[in-house]
Amino acid sequence: MTVAHNRTRRGFTMIEVLIVLIIILVLAGILIPVVSIMQRRAQGANTSALINQLQTAIETYYQDHRAYPGPLSNAEVYTALGGGTAPAITGATPTAQITGSENLVLGLMGGLYNAGGVLTFDASRIGTGAPSLNLAAPRGGKAYLASAANLSDGVFSDASGTAADSSIPEFVDRFNNPLPVLYLRARVGARSTANTEGDNPIITNGTRTGPYDISQVIGYTSTLIGVGKNLQDYYINGTATSRENLGTAPYHGLRAIGIGTSIRATDGNAYQLPYNAHPYFRDPNTTGLAVASQAPRQRDRYILISAGEDRVYGTADDITNFGAVNP
Repeated sequence: MTVAHNRTRRGFTMIEVLIVLIIILVLAGILIPVVSIMQRRAQGANTSALINQLQTAIETYYQDHRAYPGPLSNAEVYTALGGGTAPAITGATPTAQITGSENLVLGLMGGLYNAGGVLTFDASRIGTGAPSLNLAAPRGGKAYLASAANLSDGVFSDASGTAADSSIPEFVDRFNNPLPVLYLRARVGARSTANTEGDNPIITNGTRTGPYDISQVIGYTSTLIGVGKNLQDYYINGTATSRENLGTAPYHGLRAIGIGTSIRATDGNAYQLPYNAHPYFRDPNTTGLAVASQAPRQRDRYILISAGEDRVYGTADDITNFGAVNP
């Protein structure tokens, strides 16, 4: 008598294995971009929190001193563009390239002191507060932030390029490839954002007359810094041009103030993407008025700007202390 034995099949066929692998690859293809998007959004939220933290510190400083932070005058910031006088500071080089962002660190965190009549920068003093630079009225410093976190290490540099700044550190944002947070301090009393008449936000013939001056940030925006820059389109005369056709351009906006280079605005003024500085300096409530009649944004105050997810200054995803840029 023959006894039948049931044979249990072990393992999988090649087809079943391939099907499982295909399913895994499909799921990975869906999940990886989602995870990447969530990470960027989280970094953007953290950067927004940093901007808010800096804004709170700046406003607290203002309450104490009735002025916005930065021991150097606007005329001493980035004098390489002309029109100002480079400060004589021991330990900070080159002093003709001190940016507004670095001036903010000196105001909120310290690092600059008067050593017997010689202005001296000492990175080890950052976080101890900014003391009085007046030897006739000495006083201790007060730090307006709890720590020196999110600071660069001297001259800003990344795998994409090196900024034209000084050895003084600046606050950087909270993306994987951080970039400096731009700080522009307004000239008190200036009213117009005109680029051809009245007060002018850009240096003209060696003079600084407008409410904002791009010399405070040009040490960053005129360079190639920004790992992973993702400028999809560059508009010239209303026509989108691929990024590859830009040659060696730094891709950043906020390098000029002029309008009229391309059609990219809703109020009849002309801009190009990435935007020049005019949309950032102009109060959007004055949209539609003649250029000479437009009021400055954040009048008599300051502007903070992070490059946002695309790592390009002067685009719609920039994270600022005034909200969205609506040219």
